[in-house]
Amino acid sequence: MMFDDIPLDGVNPETIDKVAKSGGLIPAGKYHVALDGAADVTAKQTGNPGTELTFRLLTGPFAGETVKETLWNTDKTQNRVILFGHRLGLLKSDGKKYSRVEGKSSFQDVLGAECVVEVAHREYKKADGTSGKAANLTFGGIWALDDKDVKDVPKAKAGTKPAVTPPKKIDTSGI
Repeated sequence: MMFDDIPLDGVNPETIDKVAKSGGLIPAGKYHVALDGAADVTAKQTGNPGTELTFRLLTGPFAGETVKETLWNTDKTQNRVILFGHRLGLLKSDGKKYSRVEGKSSFQDVLGAECVVEVAHREYKKADGTSGKAANLTFGGIWALDDKDVKDVPKAKAGTKPAVTPPKKIDTSGI
């Protein structure tokens, strides 16, 4: 590898240090994001249906990176699904009950919705028995942009959407 081939414009040393300290993952914390994707999924072991949400970070040194979270559609997780639906604009609340927003019935209908999420790291066991680490959202880690609990989280200008981070080039010439 030649360092002449690595673009250094816009690379922040602080970002490199943070990535190194977090094991290559987006560091734990709260981030202004936009919902970038929503796909139906099925759990391999239980067969439970769910929705995998993809959030794109809009601010800070990790702007453009994504974090995914799966919401499972089970009785135990119904409150979490409702919370995410409310914070992303599928549901509205009068403080006493929730109601559906007309014309919106799935997370696909609110792609581009902006909110604040809290990223945490979790350890898990891989299929081969080894352990891994992933960046996910905390159980209740989603807030509306104007929520007082996230007033200090840096926000991007309305409608800002950073460029997608290009995939890393892999040298396959020696293979």
